[in-house]
Amino acid sequence: SKWKKAFLGDKPKTDEEMTNYVYWMIKSPEMDEKQREITARRIGSNIELARKIQAYIQDGMTATNFSELGEENRKKGRDVLTSEYCYYIIFSNQIDIKVEHWHLNRLLTLFRVFFAKNPMNKQKNRSQREIMADYERINARNRAKFHTKG
Repeated sequence: SKWKKAFLGDKPKTDEEMTNYVYWMIKSPEMDEKQREITARRIGSNIELARKIQAYIQDGMTATNFSELGEENRKKGRDVLTSEYCYYIIFSNQIDIKVEHWHLNRLLTLFRVFFAKNPMNKQKNRSQREIMADYERINARNRAKFHTKG
């Protein structure tokens, strides 16, 4: 939120952005504000350690295979994934808020499973002919119901 930049976005992170992200991730009751800042600066300035943290964040941490869920050929526009959007998905799917402490990729995998398994997200591709036939049936039913000619 400080940088107004989606952490999971495609844009590379500066050292300062990474340091700030680590600062908020290491929030701990055992650590006072000054210790937290010093630790975050040490981690953020250590390129090797910052890369390890980035690799940990990007690690899938799951054996879930989305081709098994029928999602392999899905082409959708990607929303920018922000914390607010994640909370929207959590609340709208009535997921227990405890998941906010999960590893990020495990949480994202849960979201993908919800989307893949939700019947409302599975749209069957229909031909123009099938769509027109449906409209004709609906119109015929409405003409009979309302005693009109169209």
